[in-house]
Amino acid sequence: MPTLLERLRDALRPDYEVERELAGGGMGIVFLAREVTLRRPVAVKIIRPELATERAAHRFLREARILATLNHPNVMPVHRAGEADGLFYYVMDYYEGATLADRLKRGKLSVASARKLGRDLLDALEAVHRLGVIHRDIKPGNVYLIQGRAVLADFGLARPSPEIASSTSADRAGTLGYMAPEQVAGEDITPRADLYAVGIVLCEAFTGRRWTGWHQPDWTGIPRSIVPILKRALALEADQRWPDAATFRRKLWKTRTRRYRRRTLLLTIAGLTVGAIAASLLLRPTRATTDVAVLPFSASSPEDSALARSLSMLAEIYLREFFNEGVTPPDLVRQWHQENDGSGKRIDKADLVQLHTRNAVVGRLVRSGSAVAVDVEVVRRNGRVDSAGTVQVTTRGETAERIGLNAVRIISPNDVERYPVGGVLSDLPESALAAFVDGEAAFHRNAWRTAVRHYRDAFAIDSSFALAAWGLSNAWRWLRTGSPSPEVDLRQLVESKRSALLDLDRRLIDAQLEPTLGARLRRYEETLERYPLHGYAAFLYADELLHRGAFIGLSVDTAIGALAAAVTKDSSLGPALDHLIWANLRVGNRDASARWLARLQQVAAGPEEVDIFTPGLLKLAYVERFEPERAEGARREVAGDPQLAGMLINAFRLAAMLGLPHTQLALGQMLEPLAAEDSETLGSVYVAQALALVALGRVGEALDRLHRAATILGSDDASLQAAQWYLILPVLGVPGVSPAQRAQARSALEGRVADTAVGTRAAWTLGLDAAEGGDTVTLAQAIETIRRSGDAEAASLATLLEAVRDGMRKRFQAALDRSASVIALDSAGQAGDPFARAVAHMKRAEWLDSLGRSVAADSAQRWYEHFDFIGMPSGHAQAAEIDWALGTYAMWQRGSRDVRQKRNSACGHFRRVLEFWAEADSDYGPLASRAREYIRDACPP
Repeated sequence: MPTLLERLRDALRPDYEVERELAGGGMGIVFLAREVTLRRPVAVKIIRPELATERAAHRFLREARILATLNHPNVMPVHRAGEADGLFYYVMDYYEGATLADRLKRGKLSVASARKLGRDLLDALEAVHRLGVIHRDIKPGNVYLIQGRAVLADFGLARPSPEIASSTSADRAGTLGYMAPEQVAGEDITPRADLYAVGIVLCEAFTGRRWTGWHQPDWTGIPRSIVPILKRALALEADQRWPDAATFRRKLWKTRTRRYRRRTLLLTIAGLTVGAIAASLLLRPTRATTDVAVLPFSASSPEDSALARSLSMLAEIYLREFFNEGVTPPDLVRQWHQENDGSGKRIDKADLVQLHTRNAVVGRLVRSGSAVAVDVEVVRRNGRVDSAGTVQVTTRGETAERIGLNAVRIISPNDVERYPVGGVLSDLPESALAAFVDGEAAFHRNAWRTAVRHYRDAFAIDSSFALAAWGLSNAWRWLRTGSPSPEVDLRQLVESKRSALLDLDRRLIDAQLEPTLGARLRRYEETLERYPLHGYAAFLYADELLHRGAFIGLSVDTAIGALAAAVTKDSSLGPALDHLIWANLRVGNRDASARWLARLQQVAAGPEEVDIFTPGLLKLAYVERFEPERAEGARREVAGDPQLAGMLINAFRLAAMLGLPHTQLALGQMLEPLAAEDSETLGSVYVAQALALVALGRVGEALDRLHRAATILGSDDASLQAAQWYLILPVLGVPGVSPAQRAQARSALEGRVADTAVGTRAAWTLGLDAAEGGDTVTLAQAIETIRRSGDAEAASLATLLEAVRDGMRKRFQAALDRSASVIALDSAGQAGDPFARAVAHMKRAEWLDSLGRSVAADSAQRWYEHFDFIGMPSGHAQAAEIDWALGTYAMWQRGSRDVRQKRNSACGHFRRVLEFWAEADSDYGPLASRAREYIRDACPP
């Protein structure tokens, strides 16, 4: 009878060569093996055959497959799981580094190292627990110390959370000295059992001693500030421990952790599910409690209702200047008011809990003849109601200031002296404040055009009114579907009027002005830590994740989670609902798309309030995505609506962003006759058709449309792009261009190198073509031409060519290092050429694959999932559209990589590709056949 080692060797050939047993435990055995294709060592864990019951095997494989979706710097990667010759196994990285158990044999860790250890382990557990997995065997022997970080390994005992599976006696499996009391007793366990084990591991790390037990703990050697944190982690009752890994980590690591979390995010860079990443960034429960909430004031007379609301709004602004994050955001107050029909309602303790506040300021306007006064009260969390006096109404600014001062005297009497008398609204004209209040009210109704008008009036009346300028910038942004305001220079605003802005506004402007994506996200995260309840701040962060998160490997699901969190804080945020629909359409979430579309239709103002009325167009997109049999009729319906038809001409090129190239092509064909009399519009329509055809694998037709567009548009950019496609597609491996076509395009571009308008871009394209053909001389000449031009914007093109040259020389890590600066440029146009971003990401995926880093390669190649367009696309293609057009081929490459790595996501990628390539050119036949065969043989029906 063959030994277990021999049996495993036979079962895993030819993919793996199993060498020897590494370690054995109660449930499983780990073997050292070599992955044949990538020539790297791996560890293979199996369940002991005698313990491989149906339940145990199912659990083992389920957890391995879940963990295979997680790529986290503090969790050992799982690459493959399955059953072979009756042996249930999974394949993971093999680490030759020391375990924590090995390190502790030499004595305790330093305090800083022990805290860092805890931070790493708890960060790993936060991600793992979000996936519904409990480790169940955390101990020093399962923690590896790799390149300065702790990596949690050996999930062979992992089991689903209690919501997924019930406990059995087998759940006592683990290592007794690190098991929580409930685990020892065989009771149901929760993620808090893992936190208990981390507490024991940390005690040993701080002291170098084994943990002495539950009843007589020895805390000597542990820093005094850390002891209460570990005591709570080691509470005998699970419900008395830290509620989750994130809370435990924050308490242990008392300094701000956002910089670390950005490092973790960038290291992770791909493969995280929304449960693991969006939740850790934004969706964790908000437990913040503010000092005060200002509720909408009521009025004894209907004619004073508008004045009452404006005074409560202005009083809230004054109190925000005093308390900063200690004021409940107005969006949360509005939501509470709508849900509770708050007008005239007596406020009680339950309302204050719902408002996340300790105090509520309420007011009522009372008119006596021509005199108007406000009776102000402060409702306390304990139910007490204190009068804050009666304030006579004079000017809005002065009245709101006195209301705020009276409220501070009750809420924080010792701090009255620092109340900002003469704050951000002081000395402003009454007419400016009235216009500003009207702008705020319109903004919160999603009435962008009206909001722009009122904010503009307020700013025109008094150019020192910084809050009006900030409001104008925001309203214009959504009036123009995300385009920056041409009327407000945010950099100048924050530099010249910084003290006239509120703290939150300054932080949000600073975030928007950060030039690189990483720094921008970090600014937003720091702002959200300070203002965790604020819906608009949460939305701006989510907006950044949706538009540009894919550039650092974050999935669309990550942005969906962050957007949902923002809408939870403010359900009337029209742009956030807009974005949620975009994202859910893109990933194919039908129910979510319908739900958010219904909500958008409830809160959106009319089409007169926005340049592009998205509810009408997104309804068409919903039909195109989920009810294609109705699509033709829906298109005719939109075309028959003069208002929507006009918007459609401007917006239809964004269909590709939603993953709808078929729709973009069909709409382009429908609009072509309507655009015949306007050459610029007709050229734009042809470009849109061409981009859709590239995504659909119909490259021959696409190139023909691009030539037509270039002829009609007559611009340098359009003619250059038409030639670039012939060379860049083959460079990226995309089929459909013949050698003769490449030669003709090469000749055309050589004649443009001396052109001052587009010469550097022509040289760059020729350099890429030369690298593809192995022509290092022409490549060097291209680099020199670009460098010699002195064009600062084009310098990144030379850098990218130098990285490509490194790749030619098989210096893959050097290529990755050099190209990192190019991908840091995260908006269209910044990298010198609209093709540069796609080339950089696809080449980086190629180099990462060559280094055996398949997960990072997949991360690089998901860049096309971004939503980073600028304005309404027209004329020649912008970078975002080129990315989306190339996305289908990139998706096919991702599916092929998944097949090699035995990842189940290949099925989803290939199915979507085949939808797009149903009528592709014959050159795509072999690629489509490969995808079709895999789906037939390996994918569930």
